[in-house]
Amino acid sequence: MKKNFLKYIFIIVAVISFIIFYLSIFGLETEKFNSQIKNKVNQTDKNFEVELKKIRLTLSPLTFKVNAKTIAPKIFYKKSLYSLNI
Repeated sequence: MKKNFLKYIFIIVAVISFIIFYLSIFGLETEKFNSQIKNKVNQTDKNFEVELKKIRLTLSPLTFKVNAKTIAPKIFYKKSLYSLNI
């Protein structure tokens, strides 16, 4: 009974560690936050427009934060295109 319990605890800790490692190295790519970011940029300055393709979310386990990075954004200021190649 004690061996099975320790085995299950070890498996759970290993899976959680793998998930944290994967999210902090590779992260997740999503398009779900595009509209929220566009609205925040538009609230800040009406002359800015942003076109986003994907957003990568990575986990920072030491500071307990989630970092968001945009991939290939296009920024328009007064209808002029400024492209960022990061």
